[in-house]
Amino acid sequence: MIETKHLNLIQPSVKYNEDLFNIHSNPVATKYTPQNIHSQSDETKEMIGLWQEHWSKHGYGYFMIIEKEEDKCIGACGIGHKEVEGETFLNVFFRLHPDYTGKGYSKEALSAVLKWEQEKLQLNRRLLVRTDVENIAAIKLAEWLELEYKPEWDNKEVEGDRFFLSKKQ
Repeated sequence: MIETKHLNLIQPSVKYNEDLFNIHSNPVATKYTPQNIHSQSDETKEMIGLWQEHWSKHGYGYFMIIEKEEDKCIGACGIGHKEVEGETFLNVFFRLHPDYTGKGYSKEALSAVLKWEQEKLQLNRRLLVRTDVENIAAIKLAEWLELEYKPEWDNKEVEGDRFFLSKKQ
């Protein structure tokens, strides 16, 4: 677990399946990834299982974001193993329930995850953010992380994709 001022970041747990389902079934939260919207909580449970498998295989992955005051899962964020063009990246993922946006939680959580990766894992892999061209919040997050836009990878996986990468070390 990683603890910040307002949040606890925990490994995926079905304990918070209903909270996470409320995020992944929310059309605002999934606006830029409508193919990932969940219509049944079993889909969320399956996704949590995949996240747990990723943790088992790689020793890192996506965290559930628990708001301390309410002890409620308000989102997920973290780093995932992703291979593109023969290089392994740390794919930065973030999804927050719309009721909790605008409070600085995304930067608080992501800062803690990246600090944890640097101090504990030391993977020395480049960061990657893949997002929709219209997802201004994710693009701003990539810019905050000082990632560089990679226009030659536009539409690489899905129409409207944009890729942002950290510089080579």
